[in-house]
Amino acid sequence: MKKIVTFLILSFFFVGFSQTKTIQLNEVVIELPKMTKEVEVGGARRKAFWHHNSGTNFIFCKHFEFKSEYKQTKFIKNVVVFTKSRIKKATFKIFVYAANDDGSPGEELTKNGLIVETKKGNQKNYIDVSYLQLRFPESGIFVGYQWILDEANKVEEENYYDGFKNVNKLTYGYQPYLILNPADIDFTYRFFDNKWQKTQRFKNSNINLIEGKCNEPAINLVLTN
Repeated sequence: MKKIVTFLILSFFFVGFSQTKTIQLNEVVIELPKMTKEVEVGGARRKAFWHHNSGTNFIFCKHFEFKSEYKQTKFIKNVVVFTKSRIKKATFKIFVYAANDDGSPGEELTKNGLIVETKKGNQKNYIDVSYLQLRFPESGIFVGYQWILDEANKVEEENYYDGFKNVNKLTYGYQPYLILNPADIDFTYRFFDNKWQKTQRFKNSNINLIEGKCNEPAINLVLTN
């Protein structure tokens, strides 16, 4: 559906005289989502690793490249995030960023992020962003995940240390866990210490599944026409 906005005549009136001035402006066409076609993109899956956060405040991003087939479904309807939680109600934030010319995350498009509530267990969270009317730009887009480090999300954790038999230490962590997928990419982006930083591929890892790859957040997008 297209909404047409037409600008007509502007009139100026002053004390002692009047003058009418006509300004010809181009027609402005606003295209709204039709929502008759959907496709989920990103390739994220539930079975992989999950990220434990013991209190570090950062935003973990996944990059989505533009593909020619997205021209048929150019609006972003949902952000899809895979999580695992030990508590009944856990919260996290998501952000959507445009891409800079150098390929890094740029302008934030979600106005200080969106707070999401998720349930206990393994969840595939569909977050509605259709009201923002976000188009998928040809320069690509980033979706960021941030833990909310408050008491409501805080839980006790047991950390086991390699090299020490039968030794564990009680610590604290924050829910929900973010599911991560190994990806054959050179790096991912994290916002930490007030700047964007690159996380490189794993080297000399004792886990074959991630050796030579990057862990990226298990996030998809649902696109619509």
